[in-house]
Amino acid sequence: AYVSLVVFLLSYGGYMGLSGTRGHVARRALSIFFGGLVALWLVSLVIFASYQLVDPVTAFFDRALFDKLSTESGVERMSWNAQAWQNFLDTMTLGAGMGSVRASNWLLAALACLGLVGTGLYLSFLGSVLRQPARSGDARADATVMGLKAACVAMFINALLTAASPNLGVFFFCLAGLATGLARGGNLAARQRAPHRDDAASSAAA
Repeated sequence: AYVSLVVFLLSYGGYMGLSGTRGHVARRALSIFFGGLVALWLVSLVIFASYQLVDPVTAFFDRALFDKLSTESGVERMSWNAQAWQNFLDTMTLGAGMGSVRASNWLLAALACLGLVGTGLYLSFLGSVLRQPARSGDARADATVMGLKAACVAMFINALLTAASPNLGVFFFCLAGLATGLARGGNLAARQRAPHRDDAASSAAA
């Protein structure tokens, strides 16, 4: 969970920062980028110093992160991943079928179950959800769509680290469906409003 949170904050936060500076002065984008790097370096320095000098922090990180792979559960999960990769190779990248292989990593589980083509199509679907534009003209609706997509990203990152099967769950697909439906509906409504604004502008000019 902690690793998923860090990856989500870095990836989605970076994406939002870049999209937010699109079209602005390059100097502002660079200042935000380098400011983020400095902040990340400072936070990393504090965490590293705390791990080295503060015993409770050391014990927490050892228990939560660094000693995970050496435990019985960690060894078992790594063996699942190795077997999933071997099944992917044994089936000549075609996959062994949905639910037939267990792993501890979404990508390996998808490759072992769905094969290379199936995993590619699955990732294409996920990409299409995230590429849905939120430009309806309604700030609340656009914020809702962005929040739904952020939730999908967070759940997918967690699945990449821990999921035993390619199935991302009913809740994920509910969020993805809501994000897609609201985005497409908002964009359609915005296109329908555009001719009325043009007619009103023409009437005012006349």
